[in-house]
Amino acid sequence: MVGKLRLYVEAAQKTIEDKKRWLIRQCLPAIAGVIISDGGSFDIITQHFDDAVSRMNNSLRYLVAAKNPDWMQDYDALLA
Repeated sequence: MVGKLRLYVEAAQKTIEDKKRWLIRQCLPAIAGVIISDGGSFDIITQHFDDAVSRMNNSLRYLVAAKNPDWMQDYDALLA
């Protein structure tokens, strides 16, 4: 008798470097287009940054804290 074959392989945990590579390949072309179309203004980033911080999931917060342990002190009000 042959047992069941498992095809599922658990994904490795992402790193900040993985996140950076994904951002560069997938997001930066669109961000660059928006910034260029706005005359070089980074307002789209600065206006939405706090909202993006508040929407970070726990796994991303953990990765950020591993590189910058004190980061939450600046964003306590957003994360409450």
